[in-house]
Amino acid sequence: MYHIAVIEELGGRITESLELMLDNTPDFDRVLVTRTDKANCLKGYYDFIAVSGQAADTETWSRCQKVRCGILLVPGRCAGGAAGVCSPECIVAYGMSARDTITLSSIEEKSAVVALQREMLTLERIVLDRQEIPVKYDPFMSPEELMVVVGSLLIMGVDTGRALERLIESMGN
Repeated sequence: MYHIAVIEELGGRITESLELMLDNTPDFDRVLVTRTDKANCLKGYYDFIAVSGQAADTETWSRCQKVRCGILLVPGRCAGGAAGVCSPECIVAYGMSARDTITLSSIEEKSAVVALQREMLTLERIVLDRQEIPVKYDPFMSPEELMVVVGSLLIMGVDTGRALERLIESMGN
């Protein structure tokens, strides 16, 4: 079983989106998702931690003393601070900078292209090559949340296109 944590502000949609997508994905009953708005609530080891942009402030990391993780998905603007405290084995940065691993190469009202700008590892230790991923999405999610959700799906080895389509359908009901 994989232990995944999502650190996001109260009212964020990342955890809810991932849980809706994973509920309808075969073979992902082996994922335990923990949600918190405070990094210091996490203890022990997580296979993967995803951090929203709003939750990724310096106060979050200054209190995060006891957590370790395999893969840390974090905004590029604070990757250094997170790495110093969190002890990840691998950092995947997202944002709109050329230095970020995951970024948006285009965005429209109901679709976007998420760019994987360099190789990245999945939880199964499969190397994903550079690529652009066209996705349909509903603007209930911010562009930054979209990068976290797509990045999380890639790290977990989930088909992003099909998962996001299921999410849009479930949110519409």
